[in-house]
Amino acid sequence: MGEAQHKLLYLPTSRNICQRPVYPVYVLELANNVDGGEVLAHLTLNIANYYGDMTQRDLAVELADYLARHLEGLRPDEASAARVLRELVKNQRLG
Repeated sequence: MGEAQHKLLYLPTSRNICQRPVYPVYVLELANNVDGGEVLAHLTLNIANYYGDMTQRDLAVELADYLARHLEGLRPDEASAARVLRELVKNQRLG
C-alpha cells in the first residue's frame, strides 16, 4: 500500500489514534447501497463528541469532501459516495 493510500485510511478526528474513524469505510458502505441514515449513524457513533463539538461535524464534512476530490479520478463510484456522505452530514438535522 502506498503512503498516500495509507494516509487515506487513517484520517484524524481525535488526538487518540484508537478513536479515529476510518472514513473510507463509510464511503464504501454508501457505495455498496447501505442506507444513508445507517451510514450517518455509524459515523456519528465513531466520532468522539460529534454532537457536543460542532468542529467535529465540520471536520467530517471536510474529510468527506477531501475523499471525494481525491477519489474522483481513481474510483468515481467511491468519489460519488463521498459526496453523498458530505451532503448527509451537512444536511443532518440536529436537535
